[in-house]
Amino acid sequence: MIRVRKGRPEDIEALKQLFSDTVRAICCQDYSPEQIEAWAAGTDDEGHWERINAEQTVLVAHNGRAIMGFATLDNDYIDMFYVHKDEQRQGVGRALYKRMLSEAAAQGQTKLMADVSLTAKPFFERMGFSIIKQEQTERGGTRLLRFKMMAHLPRS
Repeated sequence: MIRVRKGRPEDIEALKQLFSDTVRAICCQDYSPEQIEAWAAGTDDEGHWERINAEQTVLVAHNGRAIMGFATLDNDYIDMFYVHKDEQRQGVGRALYKRMLSEAAAQGQTKLMADVSLTAKPFFERMGFSIIKQEQTERGGTRLLRFKMMAHLPRS
């Protein structure tokens, strides 16, 4: 059973590990080894993770024993959205997204924005996101393809 709760400071190390493992195991289908290592090195930026914990809504999907995925919301921007490499296609992403919609609506958001990897693009499209533009971003001196995407929130 998938449960989603708010993140806690003590989750950060597990979230960093999940992020790194998932990028290395799942995104390697769409990005080069050099790109993967530059991306996964994002765990080294302690300040970024501290800001996420302090300033964003962090949602954690778990099964009562282990963290299965996480997502972060910064106003109307999805900053991070990762599902554990061993939990792909099990409904974890949908559960996180459903809770994110509730959080965004409670904040008064009318849309959600995200910078999405080639790997995650099909999931976001299934969730109703549209591509605004394709672009290159840089991580550690390495360029990576991503998509600026947006979805309007359902009105309640």
